[in-house]
Amino acid sequence: MRFRGGVAFPRELKPFADRPITGLPEPAEVLVPLYGGPGKPCRRLVERGERVEEGAVIGEGDAELAAVHATVTGTVTRLETCRLPAGDEWPAVRIRRGESAAHGQEGTSRAPAATLPDLACQMGILGLGGAAFPLHRKLRLPAGAQVDDVILNGAECEPCLSGDYRLLLERTAEILAGGLRILAHFRAKRLWVGIEQDRERAIAAVRRATGGGRRARVFALPARYPQGAEKQLVRTVLGREIPRGVYPWQTGVSVHNVGTALAVSRAMAGQPLLARVVTVAGEAVREPGNYLVKIGASLAWVLEQVGLKERPEKLLVGGPMMGFAQADANVPVTKGTTGILALTAGEWPQPTPCVRCSACVEACPAGLLPLYLEGYTLKGLFAQAAAHHPGDCIECGACSYVCPAHRPLVQSIRWAKRESGRRSPVA
Repeated sequence: MRFRGGVAFPRELKPFADRPITGLPEPAEVLVPLYGGPGKPCRRLVERGERVEEGAVIGEGDAELAAVHATVTGTVTRLETCRLPAGDEWPAVRIRRGESAAHGQEGTSRAPAATLPDLACQMGILGLGGAAFPLHRKLRLPAGAQVDDVILNGAECEPCLSGDYRLLLERTAEILAGGLRILAHFRAKRLWVGIEQDRERAIAAVRRATGGGRRARVFALPARYPQGAEKQLVRTVLGREIPRGVYPWQTGVSVHNVGTALAVSRAMAGQPLLARVVTVAGEAVREPGNYLVKIGASLAWVLEQVGLKERPEKLLVGGPMMGFAQADANVPVTKGTTGILALTAGEWPQPTPCVRCSACVEACPAGLLPLYLEGYTLKGLFAQAAAHHPGDCIECGACSYVCPAHRPLVQSIRWAKRESGRRSPVA
């Protein structure tokens, strides 16, 4: 069952999908945000001048927040505030790597967690699809709730990004092991792995690893954006419509990114989440590809490692559809950083006036009216914008992509979302 709206991209918009994951060297210093989930920072456990080992807990986890770890061995040089890629200010710990930095995960052993949610919290696992929501909160359901289906989301449908695709090819067994552990936690009946149908190699790799469907079922998804969005994925795989204001678990399904499943598998072996795969691309990049990057490394450092052909006109964290433009390349890589795009002027067209063609309405998978949301927002009419349900926007950027005037529609809707949280819709 196909979801409404969306857009289809040419396959060549993932030009680096065949490049294997390459590990970058350890940075000389990292700036690790005390981010364990939305709402508030983790409680800091280290002081300036303190020596920390790679994998040591520097931010305390709790019922709401996942723990934060030192991603290199070294000395805490500063306790400061940093700007996250989405623009939020957040407390952070700067660590300068020591000369005898430990490699791998030595020194990270700790008392085993009693349950999978406890383990996810202890090992600092956030959702790696970009939203960076604490996994342990998704695993803890109210009494009486039942999940029957677990879906591993391998529908990396945004242009340029191909890190999840490489993980499906290179870390297949570990991803399935993590998915089966999540399945066992929920005592669910079925594990699905959703992969876009034009990713034949990934589909074949997972089917081989599942033994023909005995351990999990591969679902070949339509190659249509935003197929990887949670509600759209559930509709396609299970035919279930998730109504406004309803969580997926309330319909008996739990969705997790394939990178998150890999993190679960490694957490079971005692490894906290210290690094992630990031696609680095754009016409300004000399060596584009998929790189394993330590959390806390700066965008500037990553771009220095891969090289730049020219100064980028626009720097994005994430993909071209849902990414956040950056004014400063010194922001850190976080657990939600799926991509770094260094774009040239020719890749970033300038907006012109809206022509009221309604292409954005036809493309919107959430059934919204993006042109009205933008119009009201830009005029400061936030009450009227709120009446058009900006909170239902999944920020996929399909509206902006199809707009012939290149309007920054999704950015305006994000603004409307923030304002509607501060104002009454009937004010």
